[in-house]
Amino acid sequence: MKNFFLIFSFLFLLSCSKDDDKNTTSVVTDAGGTVVQSTVLPKKIIVESKYAPSTLIFDYDGKKIKQCVVVGYNKEVYTYDGDNIVRKEVLLTDNTLLNKHEYKYINNKLEYYLAVIYNTPSGNITNKTVFTYNADNSISYVTYRVKYNGDLDPLCNGKLFFLNENLIKHEINDSSSTRTLEYSYDDKNNPFKNILGFDKLLSFEDSDYVSKNNIVEYKSTFKSNYNN
Repeated sequence: MKNFFLIFSFLFLLSCSKDDDKNTTSVVTDAGGTVVQSTVLPKKIIVESKYAPSTLIFDYDGKKIKQCVVVGYNKEVYTYDGDNIVRKEVLLTDNTLLNKHEYKYINNKLEYYLAVIYNTPSGNITNKTVFTYNADNSISYVTYRVKYNGDLDPLCNGKLFFLNENLIKHEINDSSSTRTLEYSYDDKNNPFKNILGFDKLLSFEDSDYVSKNNIVEYKSTFKSNYNN
């Protein structure tokens, strides 16, 4: 659907947009026809970029996203179980499957996900990321490479820190380095906040979905773990 870093450049513009053609409204009524909920969902996003302009088209079933098409490039297709997204598949325009995420929940929280990348020079690659929910409202995780025999080989670990329903810091550690990502936000609603299940997706490329507001500033620091 998007590159993780590219999304930063247009989230703020989208949240301020007054163009009704770019949004769709889902209205929920009770048995008597009284409106009990009205939700704005992004329908179309135009990314204006000198190097990679693109148009994203969203399709819904109520508040559930069915797919997002990046016109001329690829599409993401979503599958739900109840209110939770359990699968995301990325396909090229000829329907060649590029990658797939499968999400597993426990107590309505993301327990782990499997990410499969297809047709690499090394064959298909599967990673598994397992989450732990901490008492201080942070979330820790470990990512493993899943070997062909099913064994797990640790790749990296990290920690997500939240404040006021926004992801404010992401620490990533592997054998060679430590990387810290820090985010600042505006006070406007994230345009993806009303898509059912998006706020539970904690994979790196989906991490902007979990925040209530829009990222306006992003800082990355890197530290090598090797001694000079």
